[in-house]
Amino acid sequence: MIVDLDKTPAPPVDAAHDVCIAGAGVAGIVLARRLAALGRSVLVLEAGGLEQSDESQDIYKGRIVGRDYFGLDVARLRYFGGTSNHWGGTSRPLDAHDFLPAPAIAGSGWPIRREDIDPHLAEACAILDIAPFPGDAELPYSGGALREVAFRFNALRFRTKYLEELRASPRITVILNANLLDIPLAAGGGAIAGFVFRGYDTARPWQARARHYVLALGGIENARALLNAGAERPAGLGNDRGLVGRYFMDHPQVDLGYYVAAKEFGIDQPRFWAPMASFMRAKGIGGCTVMLEPVDPATHPGFLQRAVLGLKAAVCANAAGLRLARALRPDMACPGPHVVNRSPRLPAFDVSGRLFAMSEQIPNPDSRVLVGRDLDRFGRRRAVLDWRLSPLDKKTLRVSALAVGEYFAGRNIGRVHLHDWLLADDPFIPGLREGEQTAGFHHMGTTRMGASAETGVVDRDCRVFGIDNLHIAGSSVFPTGGFANPTLTIVQLALRLGDRLAARLRQGGG
Repeated sequence: MIVDLDKTPAPPVDAAHDVCIAGAGVAGIVLARRLAALGRSVLVLEAGGLEQSDESQDIYKGRIVGRDYFGLDVARLRYFGGTSNHWGGTSRPLDAHDFLPAPAIAGSGWPIRREDIDPHLAEACAILDIAPFPGDAELPYSGGALREVAFRFNALRFRTKYLEELRASPRITVILNANLLDIPLAAGGGAIAGFVFRGYDTARPWQARARHYVLALGGIENARALLNAGAERPAGLGNDRGLVGRYFMDHPQVDLGYYVAAKEFGIDQPRFWAPMASFMRAKGIGGCTVMLEPVDPATHPGFLQRAVLGLKAAVCANAAGLRLARALRPDMACPGPHVVNRSPRLPAFDVSGRLFAMSEQIPNPDSRVLVGRDLDRFGRRRAVLDWRLSPLDKKTLRVSALAVGEYFAGRNIGRVHLHDWLLADDPFIPGLREGEQTAGFHHMGTTRMGASAETGVVDRDCRVFGIDNLHIAGSSVFPTGGFANPTLTIVQLALRLGDRLAARLRQGGG
């Protein structure tokens, strides 16, 4: 059943449900469907309607005080289906090593392992209408440095696929235009008493009652909801140790340079290369995938010629570069007195393209979501984003890019030219001001999963530490993000959370 709060005088909140979910995006819809399939009654509060609206989208507005970032009301959509209504549809599971502590990366390691969510992979792929994933393959003769990785692409709109199913469900009630206002604590403080919400066209608040509650509002709004909630706890719910909102992560996405190659090596189609786990540990870096994206001569005439000339100029103008060129056996002439090794010829360059990275952001407690003094129309403090990258983020990009360049040269596939900023000894990574894409709109980490309340906001079952009946769904629980797009893992975790909530309900857990 679907009800519009602004069109009904009495929303169906009289009876208590098994679970109340705030948010009807990917995580909320998957969780609601799972619980209903297991025989549970579910109430879903969706802050928007069935279509995008300015009044709903305005609630997402906030301030940027750190590294340049997209407008917060641009990065997410606030209506039924959530950001699946405009995502690019790229999916991939996290790697097994993404769940493990890495010696060089403080704050890494999940309290669960990939084996804990692997049982949900096939169903998650079916939900997203994507094929199963092939295994990664080490690139031959890379010396254990690089592997070829696979993504799946399907820009599924959850509104399109699941709206009628939820409308017809006898176990799921969706209330549209239901904006979460507060999360009051029950007597004793060890549980919450409900979700308080209201619509746009009335000042009257309503309170949803359930045995369990789930925030599925997104990586920024989950933290904002906790920081705004709970008059009994001025610092916010789940924030006794100041972790709510910290460790905000996205995937840095930047151009690394360009390449020229021979078509015979298969670089005339997009390829995705990533460092091997052992290589990452040896180099002390995070995860990164480098996309080799061929440039179409029809749309970029002359790119190949410019790339070849740029590579020549870069090598010939630098003595160190020339020594490297001799070591890697190029066959090209430089003007002036330079003598270049004439050993085996390079294949003819007939493919060119750019190197584009999507990289893991290293966990950083100073990269965070806060709430400021500005208020939205409901009197809730708006989000403030202080996004920060670290020198290790740049090192990850540089080492990954150099591994690709060395592979090109070592196998005589072609040559790579990396942008100057990448090789400079400073932490600078270009962003919006330099015209880069900057990031992937992948909001992660602000309510991270931890083994204890000292290291996380939620436990291994996504339950907020110290609050027995409050849980969080979505990528805000990721302690680390790997380089994979987060949606597939969000779906896996939502399925797992549904199973655990249903098991607690069967056992009589409150």
